Amino acid sequence: MATATDRAVQRAPDREAASPTSFPDDQLYMLKLTLELQVEALLLALGSSAVAARADRDRPAGAATTARSGEAGGTSRASELPWEKWLAEDLELASALTRDCVEDGVPLPSSMGLVGAGGNTGVVESLAARYSAMAAVVGEMLARTDADLHSAAVARLVETRARCEDRLDALIGESPESAAERLFGPAEPGHYLG
Repeated sequence: MATATDRAVQRAPDREAASPTSFPDDQLYMLKLTLELQVEALLLALGSSAVAARADRDRPAGAATTARSGEAGGTSRASELPWEKWLAEDLELASALTRDCVEDGVPLPSSMGLVGAGGNTGVVESLAARYSAMAAVVGEMLARTDADLHSAAVARLVETRARCEDRLDALIGESPESAAERLFGPAEPGHYLG
């Protein structure tokens, strides 16, 4: 009969730790997997927090919540969870795991690993392209949205556009329009979609 120690997976020999915060060689893949799962959890928490906030807003005053979803007149337990707190904690954990990966030379997930042969210039250009595209899309939305009928939407769009402008100024010192002209050239149908 095999014991748990007999069935243990053979580990790679440990290297001498580069620093007290470095991970053993045989755990680097697991570190990357943990980061990928944490980023997915962060996105799920972000979406769930928005859904829960809407459910709370739409719930009639005095309506009871239930621990089980699907009960008549009740809401799911998800709307009772501390989403805002979890989002802050998950962002902090994702940031720490990302730093750990970088420190140990673990390639970041493809959605995060923008630094390549281009170094920081590649990251700056990639971020600038995204903020420029977002500013253009938001500008089109603002042009089509009636401020009297949709004042909250317009306020959010103005805030988003201002954030894009700030980021572009800090990254490349350009306005959204000049960045879009330089980065994208003449607009083609659907080019903001990738």
